[in-house]
Amino acid sequence: MLGKNIKEIRMNKGLSQEYVIESLMTQSAYSKFELGKSEIRASVLINILSKLDMSLEELLYITNDYKFMAKEELVRSFFEIPSIGLTNLEKILNKVELYLNSHSDDTIQNIYYLCKSYIILIKTNDFEQASLFASKIWKKLSKRNQFYVIDLYFLNAILFMFPLDVIFNLRDLMEKSIAQYNGLFKLQKIQININLNIALLLMEKHRFEEALNELETIRDVLKEEKAYEQLGIYYIRKALCLNKLNQEWIPLAEKGKLLLSAIEEFDLLKRAEQEIERWGN
Repeated sequence: MLGKNIKEIRMNKGLSQEYVIESLMTQSAYSKFELGKSEIRASVLINILSKLDMSLEELLYITNDYKFMAKEELVRSFFEIPSIGLTNLEKILNKVELYLNSHSDDTIQNIYYLCKSYIILIKTNDFEQASLFASKIWKKLSKRNQFYVIDLYFLNAILFMFPLDVIFNLRDLMEKSIAQYNGLFKLQKIQININLNIALLLMEKHRFEEALNELETIRDVLKEEKAYEQLGIYYIRKALCLNKLNQEWIPLAEKGKLLLSAIEEFDLLKRAEQEIERWGN
């Protein structure tokens, strides 16, 4: 199937077999690959894709009839979830459970743990019970010498389970990994989420001045990235910190609510209003 799709792509781009394979393999062997009669080495495939100006991700997307593979769709459905509300989480959890019934996969298993963890938090606000699931993810990640992109997403999602001193140390390691990937992936939104989550944890400890400083470090990048949902949360959490520091705060909180309403992030707005109810007195 890959060979036949590569043939179609090559011909659509007006490229010859000789150009695509160069000295990688014989034209006869390559013709068999395009006809679906043989396979090729991964190293050869990577070079062919380079000549076609195509990523492996795009090729697999095309091969799967212009859809994501089932696993990738599940990963994206969780980490690109519009808002972590109960309805969205339960929908993803159902799909994850169906997938795990017929597949063994660590990444999808971790998403299962995350769904269970967040559902517990939303229903009961019991951090101890929620951490029982999240800790299963950390048990695997803690053994690694380096964090990869998917690891960074998972770590950001389970930050709530760690004490603050551990979080600050962990943040240093995460930022180092983010910097290493700077030329390949744009991971600024993970960085933003890390700071927003740390600010919230500092607020939980009534360390509002430190939380305010944490929020200020991401002010410019929020606007540069046009991360409007996160910018709305930033305004609201900054406002609540200002309130606890006896400074003017209501206009900024209203600005955050208005922004979340304008982009129709109503679940996120509801959670933000719960934060205002808690710290806005």
